[in-house]
Amino acid sequence: MEEAIYQREVGPGAQIFESHGEYHLPDYAGDIKKMLGSSARIVPTGKFFGGEEVQFAGSVHYDFWYLDSENTLTHEAFSTDYEFSCPRGNAQDGAIEASVSHFALRPSGPRRVNAKATVEGRITLREGAAYLCEADEGARLHKRLAEIEVGKRIFSSPKEREFAQSLPLPAALADGEAQILFYEASVQIESAEAQDGEVLLRGCIVFCAVASISALAPIRLCERYPFEERVALEECTPQMAAWASGYITSLTAELSDAPDRALTFHAICEFACAAEGNQPLCVVRDAFCEHGVTASEEQTLAYEVFGGTKNLQRRLDLRVPLECEGERIDGVFYAAATLKNASCAPKDREPVFSADAEITALVYTLAEDGMPAYGARKVSAPLSVALPQIAAELAGGEYAVAADAYVCDCFIEDGALMVSLDMLFVEKCTAHREIACVRRVRSEPYAKEGFVPTCTLCFPTEGDSLWTVAKRYAVSPTVLAAQNHISDNADDDGGNLPSPMLVYTRNN
Repeated sequence: MEEAIYQREVGPGAQIFESHGEYHLPDYAGDIKKMLGSSARIVPTGKFFGGEEVQFAGSVHYDFWYLDSENTLTHEAFSTDYEFSCPRGNAQDGAIEASVSHFALRPSGPRRVNAKATVEGRITLREGAAYLCEADEGARLHKRLAEIEVGKRIFSSPKEREFAQSLPLPAALADGEAQILFYEASVQIESAEAQDGEVLLRGCIVFCAVASISALAPIRLCERYPFEERVALEECTPQMAAWASGYITSLTAELSDAPDRALTFHAICEFACAAEGNQPLCVVRDAFCEHGVTASEEQTLAYEVFGGTKNLQRRLDLRVPLECEGERIDGVFYAAATLKNASCAPKDREPVFSADAEITALVYTLAEDGMPAYGARKVSAPLSVALPQIAAELAGGEYAVAADAYVCDCFIEDGALMVSLDMLFVEKCTAHREIACVRRVRSEPYAKEGFVPTCTLCFPTEGDSLWTVAKRYAVSPTVLAAQNHISDNADDDGGNLPSPMLVYTRNN
């Protein structure tokens, strides 16, 4: 019996899970008079392989803005948990790609908010599967081998890193009692390079804050800080393609005192990497036992072939008209974007990503006395981005593109909302293959004594090869080649075989 190990991707595919909960405002916060806007994002927390199930867990983090009974702009944040589970089978490792497909925040009282989110998770489990070809004990097995390329995907353990940065305040906030209304941070991966035993990540941490002073309209502060990180990944080689994700799991900020006023951030970021590539696997396409009547059992081997993976970054500027109905809007101090109805289709041999960008903008209008009045606008704009093809097209393969959008700038100009988006894409190409293989060979038993050598003349026909003749008479292909003074590589279909050929068999 011979054994070869290959990797098989299994799992239930996409699963839908609802995450919901209730949030009570802290004592220092005012009652909710009007909800202005909200956003939601996924924060994975871990995975657990145990027993008969695999579990993936995390949280949905919400940010929301509201006006209290005194028309004071207020921001609050909270989270709800989610959990996916599926049968483990023989899985050795796995990963999940989770995203919020829909969410809703609704006040259920002056100091209470109900949250409900629909989380979509696509699970991939890595299973080491054994390819076997076995024969009856004592039988001499002859095999015709073929080498195929099969995909292999590996996952890293999460790696944490701390970031501490200081964001100087503009001169307009240098005097007076400045107030930080809101702050956030995000991880933007720009490239992931597979190396020996690790993945090299490059990207930036984006820190943003909304600040105000006295009764002035709030302003948005934003700064990007580049980073380079190495994440350990066993079995990783430079020939593999890698991709990565990053999440902010903890974020705090505080405002320093004058004269050098600055906003100091402290964040904990978690990186997760994966790599994939093709590896050779020898399979048995045909087999027989020497000196016996052979019956072989075939089985279809299903596997994947990878065409490549690439991280891409694009900057996209959108102009979205605002329907104000006579209402003046003086400025926007915060915006969040969500991609809806995403699709990717080939055009002129290049993938084109299309989606609707749903943008929630928090705006303000200045009264004659300079006091700001706050509001919110939710608009949608179509976008389309042409992406370079990452690898030679795989026959029967398919492309998959995952995308995220981050607002890097927003302002009002001539009655329209101007938004600059940083688009981050992960582009993959995969093809599913099948091949018929011999898994077991059975031969009828024969007596160990009393064999009589027999010489037979064989007249090969069109399409015969050394292998087909040897299998027909259950003799060794190597011995048959030597007896007829031909190369033992003459096993291609329609090989130039002599006619007739001498075949020495052994019969009772």
